[in-house]
Amino acid sequence: MINNIKNQRGITLITLIITIVLLIIITATIAINSHTSLELSNLTKLENDIQALNDRVAAYYVKTGTLPVTEETYTKSELEELITGISINDGDTYYTIDLSKLSNITLNYGKRYNDVESQDKYIINQDTHNIYYLNGIEYQGEKYYTLSQSNEVALTDHAAELVASRVTVTFDANGGTILASQNWTSSGEAVTKRITTDGTYGKLPTPTKEGYTFLGWQDAIYHEIEYIESTGTQYIDTGFVPNQDTSVEVKFSLQSNNGFLYQTRVSTNIDAFGFCYTQDNRLRFDYGSISDGFLTLPENIIDVTSVNTIKQDKNKYYINEKYVEEYSYLQFTSPGNLYLFAGNYNNESTGGYISARIYAFKIWDNGTLIRDFVPVYRITDNVIGLYDKVNGVFYINQGNGTFNKGNDKNEKYGRIVIENTTILYDEDHTLYARWGYNPIVTFDANGGNVSSSKKTYIYNSTYTDLPTPQRAGYTFVGWSKKHIKLPFEFQEIEYIESTGTQYIDTDFLPTMQSKILLDYKFLGTGTMGQNQIGCGQAEDDKRFAIALTSNSNFIFCIGKNITTEHQKDYNRHLFMIDMVNKKYGIDNNQYGFQLNSFNANLTFTLFKRRITSGFDYDGESRLYLFEAWNDNILTRNMLPCYRKSDNEIGLYDTINNVFYTNQGTGTFIKGADMETRYITSSTQMITNEDHTLYAIWQKNE
Repeated sequence: MINNIKNQRGITLITLIITIVLLIIITATIAINSHTSLELSNLTKLENDIQALNDRVAAYYVKTGTLPVTEETYTKSELEELITGISINDGDTYYTIDLSKLSNITLNYGKRYNDVESQDKYIINQDTHNIYYLNGIEYQGEKYYTLSQSNEVALTDHAAELVASRVTVTFDANGGTILASQNWTSSGEAVTKRITTDGTYGKLPTPTKEGYTFLGWQDAIYHEIEYIESTGTQYIDTGFVPNQDTSVEVKFSLQSNNGFLYQTRVSTNIDAFGFCYTQDNRLRFDYGSISDGFLTLPENIIDVTSVNTIKQDKNKYYINEKYVEEYSYLQFTSPGNLYLFAGNYNNESTGGYISARIYAFKIWDNGTLIRDFVPVYRITDNVIGLYDKVNGVFYINQGNGTFNKGNDKNEKYGRIVIENTTILYDEDHTLYARWGYNPIVTFDANGGNVSSSKKTYIYNSTYTDLPTPQRAGYTFVGWSKKHIKLPFEFQEIEYIESTGTQYIDTDFLPTMQSKILLDYKFLGTGTMGQNQIGCGQAEDDKRFAIALTSNSNFIFCIGKNITTEHQKDYNRHLFMIDMVNKKYGIDNNQYGFQLNSFNANLTFTLFKRRITSGFDYDGESRLYLFEAWNDNILTRNMLPCYRKSDNEIGLYDTINNVFYTNQGTGTFIKGADMETRYITSSTQMITNEDHTLYAIWQKNE
């Protein structure tokens, strides 16, 4: 019994030992398998992390053009000390990924990206965008830091699609500078970012440029040029129908033939609006019908081959900012669109082509600017035309042949781009900064004192915080862009007109060192068959006069010399006599003369010729300006005006501050008031170029 028991216990012990050994083996196997399973789980988490980061980093880079990183960097050699057992073939610069820049992302590792001492962080190569986990994950005795031992990190399919559809957009500061910031990795004249072609531009840089205001970004479809030139077969339809309240301003030069610079009309010269160079080399403005509103200016009043600016302000005409003439205000609407470089005849035919250059062209409709044309060419195909800055429309040749173009200028025009603008192109492209110049305004106190003589204003702003000048004995009236040379008590007018009985003695005695300049219009030959201004008896050496003869020709009488007759008409002319250089002139033409002796003893008179016994050779005429020099010193600058207190009409000499009134009988006829526009702090900037404002004063009683 006892032996049986012993035998049974022996079996039990053996069995127990075997069981224990087996359990140890099984437990070890389970432990090993559990460890392997855990390692595999950890490695899977790493792979998931890096795949998620690939997607999110790619999307972030597409949107911003930058990487979502901290300022902590590693070199390749520093990284190789931390990551062992693998070969690193990236570039030399690595950054720590900043998970705070990747919203709504959940990762298993890399959460201590802000701790410089920790290796629990993901880093990314600047060039290849390969991602590494510094701590690494051990699996079966080997550490894994990235998705594959080859370190060629493949993007997910989604990220690969994003990269494939990305384009590079370059932001050209166009003369400015883009400063480095969180979203732009370097400073300079241009930066780039990668954007998906089916997205928007996203965050845009804000460049700076000294003296300018940043207006936004645009693509460069059109490049501004100096001018466009028609060779005589090209024209442009402006798409606008003129009327009695239309104004235009054009900067131009003519090349050869006569024709219309701009024009539309009925073929019978009714309801016309335009400007042309006639076959007899004259300038003609059209306004309404030929009997009411056609103004023909004399030959060579300007050099048409040079650059000039004309303005047709409804029924008033200006050449190079100088008033020329005015006709009655009419009621009409032209029959068709206004053409440039040709005439539009009732929308039925086109003719009157002209060879000319246009540098700028503007149209106002009842005071509102509706076209602001600048010469450009389209960058994509070099087509030349005019770009309307008001409406963003490109106008091209509708005739035959091709416009010629002037030299390139700096400005480019195109579509405006903002953050939510859909990508304009499916290829790499450039956006250009648009700038508005901040003008410097100079304050001329005009005899007074001002605390600040210059101020820089923001582009297209108002004249805020204007200074108030001081002047003893005067009250400040306001600021004006025009230099008002007359005292406040006088109103400047366009001209004064004599009916033949009014005249003014200028008190100017001509000498061998004298020069005079007259802006004058003879209206008729007068009662004695001629119309003369000046002084001196006939055929003596004291004569100094300009005459309109009975056959409507001009002659200059200087001493005993009478110049060649010049065929002219009853239009406004600029007359000049220069005794120093022995020249006389009409408009832009100058001629020499011989002078044996000269000894004037009478003063120069306007609207009549002064002789020893009185005055003769009167006639109807208008005066716009009289200037006189002695020894190269301006001694007379006489402007048409009237005294506000009693409406007395005359000439005010701004050099000597003397008001000259009628010394004959009757009353002068006065032209229209010259407008004085006062500038206040709420006035919109009248020009975005540097300019001067002049103080206007009223003398205290």
